[in-house]
Amino acid sequence: MPVKDGFFQPFIDRKNRNLSEKGNEKMKHENKKKNENLRSFYFTFGQGQIYPPECRGSFVVVVATSFQEAFRIFRCHYPDRERNILNCADYYSREEWVKLDYYKGMEPAAIFADDADYTWAEVSAWKV
Repeated sequence: MPVKDGFFQPFIDRKNRNLSEKGNEKMKHENKKKNENLRSFYFTFGQGQIYPPECRGSFVVVVATSFQEAFRIFRCHYPDRERNILNCADYYSREEWVKLDYYKGMEPAAIFADDADYTWAEVSAWKV
């Protein structure tokens, strides 16, 4: 792989598109279509200094098939402050989340998933 300024440069095709990104996008789109067992899980943060600055007073969404998988993905981005204690104020399933009024009209600070990139419009439109 060519190196420029100390960084590996991706292979470029004739139309000047990154081949690895092109294949990655196709794979992500196929994963979205395949896994209909995916659900959204919501992790909230308080205003305190113990929470990540970008999330204070907000929430993040994790797309996963179960709470256990959602916890694993969440911990990749926000490791436990103390062993076996999630670095968030609370967490909810989609069914519980739609009953909350506090976060209505807000968008998440982030959306995390293993297999694809999701937008807030996609996730918020999912049926309960």
